[in-house]
Amino acid sequence: MKPLADMRYVLPPADAVTISGAAADVLIRSGDGAAALVYLHIARCGGEISPGRAAKTLNLPEKDVAAAIERLFSLGLIKRASGEGAPAIKTAPVKDELPEYSIEEVRHEITSGSVFAALVKEVQKDLGKILTSDDLVRLFGMYDYLGLPPDVIYHLVRFCIDEHTRRYGEGRRPTIRYIEKVAYSWEREGVKTLEDAEAYISRLERQRDRMSEILRILQIRDRLPSATERRYIEGWVELGIAPELIEMAYDKTLVQTGRLAWKYLDTILKSWHAAGLKTTQDVLRADGKPEKKPAASGYGTAPGRGGAGNGAMPDESDIKRMENFLKKLKGE
Repeated sequence: MKPLADMRYVLPPADAVTISGAAADVLIRSGDGAAALVYLHIARCGGEISPGRAAKTLNLPEKDVAAAIERLFSLGLIKRASGEGAPAIKTAPVKDELPEYSIEEVRHEITSGSVFAALVKEVQKDLGKILTSDDLVRLFGMYDYLGLPPDVIYHLVRFCIDEHTRRYGEGRRPTIRYIEKVAYSWEREGVKTLEDAEAYISRLERQRDRMSEILRILQIRDRLPSATERRYIEGWVELGIAPELIEMAYDKTLVQTGRLAWKYLDTILKSWHAAGLKTTQDVLRADGKPEKKPAASGYGTAPGRGGAGNGAMPDESDIKRMENFLKKLKGE
């Protein structure tokens, strides 16, 4: 038998994946096996990668895949945008369509004793129904295709149930198709772990509170905003526009148009934001108007005189005059 050092190997040419000699040299010198494996995966996928799917394909922890991607960036082997030289990497979300899973594949996964079987049981319990074949395929797609861990999927299901209850009342349950759509939105937002999910839901709750406050300012009650109205409000929230400014702009809108003109209101707010006006005081100063000050409490005095009305202590003549006034009241 020949020594290993003298042996040569020939890779089959069919469906070959090639990398440049320079890239191979960099990978070899790095000594990073995970980075080399992830690089081959990126090349095999035509420059596109989803870290979650790559982790399942390569049988690596997702954190190791993420670390390998950062290592490849530092080595100059991949770029975030297409360009000459190294292949590009695209971390865009996966397409909103499932691979063609068969129900037999899904049922085999359930009977194999994997954690997916436990997930199915809990989801059926919370939705109050037995999942259909189509439901099972879609749930399996969230688990296998999107690469969401079972605890994240369960958190997602509970979130969708709570949302449906809030919108439509107690007893209404979301469909698996609806839950699947929300799962794709979570994937686009980079929600991969239970911590990600909790942080994302908290952010949504804060946005919802801001939206409720804005709806009260705009005197929209007993109805949900339309899709267009919602986009306007979400835009203001994203820009960080203070509620007091929205109230001020709403008042101006009513004065000028006599109604809630969304486009007019949006134009006012965005012009203030572009000018760096963040408070009502900023707007008043920009308009050349005096700032509104809270009314002072205490005894009022004439301009230029001492007294609590202008923040100064009363002088001796004021005190003497008040003493004489009190004596008259007592009949002295």
